[in-house]
Amino acid sequence: MTISEVGAATGFTAPTIRYYERIGLLPSPGRSPSGYRLYGADAIERLRFVARAKRLGLALSEIAELLRYWSDGACSTTRERLQLLLADKLKEVRRRIDDLTLLGGQLEEAYGRLAGHPPHTRCGPACGCPPDVRSDEELRLLGPFGRNAAAAAAPLPRSSVDVPRGAKPPIVKSAQGPRAGRSSDEPRG
Repeated sequence: MTISEVGAATGFTAPTIRYYERIGLLPSPGRSPSGYRLYGADAIERLRFVARAKRLGLALSEIAELLRYWSDGACSTTRERLQLLLADKLKEVRRRIDDLTLLGGQLEEAYGRLAGHPPHTRCGPACGCPPDVRSDEELRLLGPFGRNAAAAAAPLPRSSVDVPRGAKPPIVKSAQGPRAGRSSDEPRG
């Protein structure tokens, strides 16, 4: 099989396949008399393994390690190592979710502090631009959302003028993800 046929079967581009050869994820293939790379069915199987591992968020170095076990044919060893790698990925994802939850709390608090009529003074520390928000530690102590549950159920204001001073805006969840500051029936733009 040529590199373009392997690419069509796996979804990888020719430059990516050549790169994977250079870094050792894919063994160098044989060559035709005219110098074209010729791959066997094992290259497709190997690249599909790489694609599945990438979808799990594994780094190429981690995939290379797994491929060494996988190539030896010892599934139990591959599975054990994969479980350890995925446990680490889960911890990292959960940490990132926690960090984003904290950031969401800070954004909600900042939005709430900016709601209402702006002062008629020069912008500076007294006006709250940007507002001072709680530290990550303070937000951790408040719980996973760092806001009151009643605010989450309240309808989203149509504009910042509709938000009373000190109020925290709710988050509206939609197919596009959470959006603050716009009602679900308000046109985009």
